[in-house]
Amino acid sequence: MLLAIDIGNTSIYFGEICNKEIKKTFRITTKKDITSDEYTVIIRNVLNDNINIKDIEAIIMSSVVPEIVTDVEKALFNITSIKTILLKRDIINSFELPEEFFRDLGADLIADATGVIAKYKLPAIVFDMGTATTCSVIDKNGVFCGGMICPGLKTSVDALIGKASQLSEFKLGNPKQTVGTDTSECINAGAIYGHSEMINGLRKRVENERGEKCTVVLTGGNSDYISKYVDSDIIHDKNLIFYGLNELYEKYKNIKI
Repeated sequence: MLLAIDIGNTSIYFGEICNKEIKKTFRITTKKDITSDEYTVIIRNVLNDNINIKDIEAIIMSSVVPEIVTDVEKALFNITSIKTILLKRDIINSFELPEEFFRDLGADLIADATGVIAKYKLPAIVFDMGTATTCSVIDKNGVFCGGMICPGLKTSVDALIGKASQLSEFKLGNPKQTVGTDTSECINAGAIYGHSEMINGLRKRVENERGEKCTVVLTGGNSDYISKYVDSDIIHDKNLIFYGLNELYEKYKNIKI
């Protein structure tokens, strides 16, 4: 069994992969102020709750939070005695990428692009909804062309609530209607419909600029909130990053660069 891990700014996302099939996913909160020993306790508990640790044969990880990578790696080794394969340190990317992109591009986006190349018809656009909502464009030859970074769904709402003294906390969910009748409904409708129309609009802009239709994939931890509100031909693949990490692991395993 391959344990795939994606460290984001908000959560650490785990995937159990057996024979290229994603069997189970689970999360813990990203904590930047705890030790490797504390991560050992937290990760051991979540793994014990979800999988058989003895079944883990390899671990691959991507991260956009470099300050905790070493502590998480130490914790994983304490638990499994397996050295973690780290994307961008141990693996050469599996698709053509100019040096300036590889230097600056987040490991999560490299894994997303690898996943979309492996699973879907190209060209493609990937929207990954996490702390930020990112857009990645991959051409018909599997070349990463660039993208966009937008404030994430929850990040935007948290910022709004934090800056407006008369707004109180609320829970995101399915809007009752487009036009809200109280403050909570208005925020919810604005956040959900506004973000979904942003996705729809950016997709059209990219396709118009490039002069071609693209496969569009929606992924990431916040994608569940808007998946049914975006254009019907947009594919919701919440676990795309794990497909990419699995592809990268298979390449690493076979080539051992």
